[in-house]
Amino acid sequence: SPAFTVANMANDMLPALVRGGVLPNETARRLALSFRSLADDPLLQAYELAGARQARFYGREAAEIAKRAGASGGKVIGKTFDLRRAVLDAIPDLGQRGEQASRQAIFEKNLNKTLPSWRNMTGEEIAATPQARQAGADAVEGTINFGRGGYLFRSANPFVIFLNASMEGTKLPFRALRESSRAKWTLAGLGAGLTGLTAYNMSYPEYFDVPDRVRWGSVMIMLPSTKVD
Repeated sequence: SPAFTVANMANDMLPALVRGGVLPNETARRLALSFRSLADDPLLQAYELAGARQARFYGREAAEIAKRAGASGGKVIGKTFDLRRAVLDAIPDLGQRGEQASRQAIFEKNLNKTLPSWRNMTGEEIAATPQARQAGADAVEGTINFGRGGYLFRSANPFVIFLNASMEGTKLPFRALRESSRAKWTLAGLGAGLTGLTAYNMSYPEYFDVPDRVRWGSVMIMLPSTKVD
């Protein structure tokens, strides 16, 4: 659904900030750039060639794409645009772009640090460097890695929706704390800010009239009432 697509992208921005130091505006920039042609974006070429597009929720594999395009028996496929299919795929396509935007921003940020000359290279040249391979691995781990998970939860995943994703999402902040000193300071700052915001909200009696599922699952800011009882 469109609501899930937007929420999923927003959720990915938090671990990208904590683990990769990527600000939401950097993710939004990569989302906008994702609508460019792959041929016009060397960074996106390097990103995919370095393997950073794997272990995702959205997106089809090459074999499925070829099958839907009608490729079989060595048949050459030319123009494959289908208006009906484009309309049906609009939401999943946006979800895929949103999911990859945070990872692409992490990939770019790491390359800026470890391979400053990447802008003067082709996508293939960038992807062939050890810096790009490391940046790709960091990008995959920067948000929920759908390829990770223990045998038990991966086996039960077909019967309990999002079970493995939920478990990996729960473990993500603890992995970040273990692996990155920056993540510790970022999480501490976020925790302090949310604690202060919650204390402020609780100063309004109306705050407790809001349903629990909204108060506990959202970032809320209470505004002074304009009505008098």
